[in-house]
Amino acid sequence: MSNKKDWFDYLNVIIMLTVVFVAIYPLWYVIVISFSTEVGYYKDIYHIIPYSFALDNYVGILKENVIFPAFWQSIKVTFIGTCLSLAITAFAGYCFSKSDLPGVKTLYKLAIVTMYVSGGLVPMYLLITNLHLKNTIWALIFPGMVSTYNVILARNYFLSLPKSLEEAALIDGANGFQIFFKIVIPLSSPILATLALFIGVTYWNAYLGAILYLSDAEKFTLPAVLRTILMNAGKAEELGAAGQDIGSLSKKFDEGMNMASIIISIIPIMIVYPFVQKYFSKGIMLGAVKG
Repeated sequence: MSNKKDWFDYLNVIIMLTVVFVAIYPLWYVIVISFSTEVGYYKDIYHIIPYSFALDNYVGILKENVIFPAFWQSIKVTFIGTCLSLAITAFAGYCFSKSDLPGVKTLYKLAIVTMYVSGGLVPMYLLITNLHLKNTIWALIFPGMVSTYNVILARNYFLSLPKSLEEAALIDGANGFQIFFKIVIPLSSPILATLALFIGVTYWNAYLGAILYLSDAEKFTLPAVLRTILMNAGKAEELGAAGQDIGSLSKKFDEGMNMASIIISIIPIMIVYPFVQKYFSKGIMLGAVKG
């Protein structure tokens, strides 16, 4: 077989390199500016080559008393929300995988409908208000706790598991809960790790709930604080003492500190992702192939 390259091979290489550049350049752009000084920032408008290296932007952010409380709040919301959401998703997916349960097919169809039709923002706001969840951490957790898409992935994965394992456990006298916790869950680490990543990233990046449901800026999550800073909201008088901190921080922030704040916000995801990456492909494939 000839290994000679033709024009199509070279075209593919060019296209792939272009795609890689388009994917990597935004992150590189942010990193370069975050470590730049003001002089280095103005030397290159495209910020491809770093003309300077300084930690002043990161030091300036870490010195403020707004970032760390918001960071801790985001960790709490993400951890609690991911644990609860993962538990409910696993239970729901396992139940939907049992076609012999009465009414399960109808419930599954109703769940799919929610992917196309929702109540909207106003009904959700009224619901959170009437449940007296406003200005609490639960207002950031409950609205996004169940995703039909994630439930479908879990269901399809559970359908791919051999039924003989459960039948053998039933013969040995195990009940439904013992089968689920001692057999199904240990065999489901790929899909559970994948779902945990999906859910965790969603909670970590969410900012709309904090803006809508929280009146105390001290309870803001990191994305909400960064949005306030980057958008230069200027609502210090309305937000109280913490709002004044955010307002003053917005005035101090230049482009380098804005980019440094973005890098800080994605560090936890970058730390966690390598540990679940080995499960990601297997989990998403097995969770998507069986209907």
